Amino acid sequence: MRVPFNQAKKKEETGDDYSYFITTLPINPFFLENDGVSGGVNEPINEVVDLLMNVIGLNAIEVSNRMNKSLATTERYLRILRRKNIVEFRVAPKTGGYYFTEKVNNILNE
Repeated sequence: MRVPFNQAKKKEETGDDYSYFITTLPINPFFLENDGVSGGVNEPINEVVDLLMNVIGLNAIEVSNRMNKSLATTERYLRILRRKNIVEFRVAPKTGGYYFTEKVNNILNE
């Protein structure tokens, strides 16, 4: 039985000799189900992936222009993809671009 998050309580345990204690705090299910990214953000992130599948090596400005999004928003999407090890930035900051990581390339080439 799943308890609604707003009714979930923290749980505390202690050893018989009281030499330690463990506290378990509930996690909002939203972060478990969506990996901390709201559903509204997933679609544009997938759009970035699709764009990079068709045109590799784009920089953030080029991605931003092609998606018709602000640079700040595009950089946020790219930051999420970098944290998930999906894309990486290669070459110098002024002339570089985003490429899929080796892990992703291996999956795509299977």
